[in-house]
Formats: sequence, structure tokens, C-alpha cells
Amino acid sequence: MNSPYKEIQDRLNAIASIGKIQPGLERVEKALRLFQHPEKSYKGILVAGTKGKGSTAVFIAAGLSALGYSVGLYTSPHLVDVGERILVNGKKVPPSFLEEELKTYEKMWTKRTLPPLSFFEMLTVMAARYFQKMQVDFAVWEVGLGGRLDATNALPRIVNVLTSISRDHTDLLGNTLQKILCEKMAIHRPGTPFVSSRQRKSLLPILQARVSFTDLHLYGKNYHTGNPRRTENGQTFRYYGDSSFPVTIRMHGDFQKENVSTALRVLEVLIGRIPPAVLKGFETVFWPGRMEIIRVPQAGVYPAEDSYLVLDGAHNPYSARALVRSLKSLFPDSRYHFIVGIQATKDYRGILRALERIAQEFLFVEVPEAIHPLSPQVLAKNTRIPNRVVPLTESLQIAQTPHSSSPGDVWCITGSLYLVGAARYLLNLPWLPPYGDS
Repeated sequence: MNSPYKEIQDRLNAIASIGKIQPGLERVEKALRLFQHPEKSYKGILVAGTKGKGSTAVFIAAGLSALGYSVGLYTSPHLVDVGERILVNGKKVPPSFLEEELKTYEKMWTKRTLPPLSFFEMLTVMAARYFQKMQVDFAVWEVGLGGRLDATNALPRIVNVLTSISRDHTDLLGNTLQKILCEKMAIHRPGTPFVSSRQRKSLLPILQARVSFTDLHLYGKNYHTGNPRRTENGQTFRYYGDSSFPVTIRMHGDFQKENVSTALRVLEVLIGRIPPAVLKGFETVFWPGRMEIIRVPQAGVYPAEDSYLVLDGAHNPYSARALVRSLKSLFPDSRYHFIVGIQATKDYRGILRALERIAQEFLFVEVPEAIHPLSPQVLAKNTRIPNRVVPLTESLQIAQTPHSSSPGDVWCITGSLYLVGAARYLLNLPWLPPYGDS
């Protein structure tokens, strides 16, 4: 891939500690101070969690945008290019802005006035400055890793959000759900509303002890969903919060109901009663690589029934189990083939165990440009399901070739958002704004 964004990403990688996470807020705080605190020129909303934080952040941004606000959105990782991480009103930051920012940083580093920053820290500061330049009303920030020591925790906000917690990055966040929760809950500021998605019962005492009764908005207590129904183009359900109303979204996956309801609770906290414009905005949301379904025509195959290609970035056992439930719900009578690539820092055995419950076969591939590469041969040795190790390009050809599977079968690409991004690029799937008219 040759593009202005790729050139910028290469330069960012060259000057940052790529692959080396540097926890701590001091560097970002100093950089923001040197730039005269751009992050204080708008209202911030910070979204942490293990699963669903990106989708939740997008729905919050879509709702605010539908109300007429100018909204910045900061998410990670990107699927194809780094411009996807920094959006204003659904549009990418221009490469020219990132180019000028890099020149500014390099001059400051030469003079030793700016501390060395990691890849993520640089982009966080760039986003803060871009949102200021674009005069946004709100900035929705997705936490990169954990919470306590993440660069986004240096940013002011008027609402904190926590999506569901599961085991991930245990080498950095702790090896129990309780430790992981404490790391992520460190984003909370007393007196600031704290909206939490559904959490395991064992974690509720920690939540309730650390967040005051008046600050805490908890799924299952202050808001919930019901009456779910799948549609050909997405799903509908009913939201129960300060008021009750039906919600329609075009995104698939049973787990999206909780993400959407959490976004709605955030909006209730901010604006009160939800107007119809917000729900219309939600109907436009499309977040690629999350239960993204592509129909694959099976020409010349009898009976005439298409197969499907599903792209989902599930990269921990919890996400993989949610993926399996969604596949069984959406395609109950299909056979499931998986194209899988996983990074070495992930619980690949747990992911494979989850997928094995329904897998007909595995095609194991390398994750392109992986920071922590894991050989696909390692995956092949850790399953008894029939499998092959093939290049990613070949796996996509197999998935789209008639007679390589039965009509109605499902091919699913999963294990890493980096893998899903590479697959989208090879499949020539266009990038579209995540919400609004596109």
C-alpha cells in the first residue's frame, strides 16, 4: 500500500519506540503543556474497556453529530491507514496536517524541548491539536490500553465510559479480572459520571466501591435492552433507560446491543431525553471489521445459494466466544471455515478453543506487519481441527472460489484487527465514514 498515510506511518514508526509500550502520563502531559493545552478547548468523553470500546465510541460520536455538534473521534488500531484513527465529523485527518505536525515535533526534538514520544502518544497529541484546530464541540477518545497509564488518561473529560471487561494484555494489566478492572477504572474522576456496560457479578462490588452512587450508571440497573430481533440489514431492540424506545442499527453481532445501549446512556447523561435525530444517526453507523458480512456469489453452483465472508477482529477468548454466538445466531444452518492469524501476545489457545466449537476447518495465516508475530505453524500444532497454513492472499482466494465450500457456508477472518485490515485492503473494500450519509 503506497499512500501519503503510509509514508507518515513509516516516519512515525521510525521515530517512535515501535513495539515497546511506554506506560506513564508524564510525556503526554508535558507535550500538551508545551502546546498550551489544546485538549481544554472542547468537552471530552473517554471510553475504556476490553471489548466494544471502539464501537461504543463511534455510536457516541454519531449521536452527538446527529444533534448538530462538531465531533472529534479518536480510535485505535487502524485497519488500513493511520488516518482512520483521527476523525472529525466522520472524516479523516488530512495527511498534510499530520505531515506538518511531524515537522513541528522534529524541530522541537532537535531543540530538546519536546520529550520523546511513542507512536500512540504522538498520535494522541496530534489528535488533541487537530480537534482544537477544527473547533470541535466534543472529542470522543478510545483508550488504547488499560486506562491508568494510557496516554488518553491525561485528557480532560466530562463522562467516563467502561465497556465489558475480559482478560487481555495480562502481562501489563494483571492476570485476574479484578486487577484488569482496577487498571481500567483508574480513568474515573470523582464527581464525573461513570457509565458502565454489563459486567460480571464478581466485579460489581469493586465498581460500586470505587464510584459513588450518584456518579455510577450501570447496565442492568440504570439501563438495559430487550426484545431483540434480527433483520436482513442489521438488528432492532428496545432500549430501557430514562425512557424506553425501539432502536435499529445496521451492524450485526449480538454484543452490539450493549455497545449501543451504553452509548445511549452516555447521551442521556449529557443531554437528557433522546430525540429521534439520534436514533436516525445510529441507523447510519458502520464500523468495519466488526461482524462485517460480505456476500460471496456462488455462480454455477446448485442449489443457487451464496456463501458469506465475515470479517471480525476478535483477538481474545471472550471476543471469540461472542463471535461464535453471533455466527450461530446469524447463520444457524451453515458450516464455518476460519481464516485465522493471531499475535504472539494474545491467548491464542483460548481463541482456538472458542472457535473449535463450530469450526469445520482452519486456514492459518501470518498477521501482516504484526508487532508481535506468531508463526501460523504454532497455531496449526495447537488444534485437532483440520487445517492448513497458507498465505493470506491464497486464503482469500479459497474463500471466494466456488466449490471450495458448500453453498451457504461461512468463511470468517478473525484473530486480529491487523489481519482484518490487511484482508479488507486485499479485497479492495473501500473505507467509508463510520456514520452519516456516505
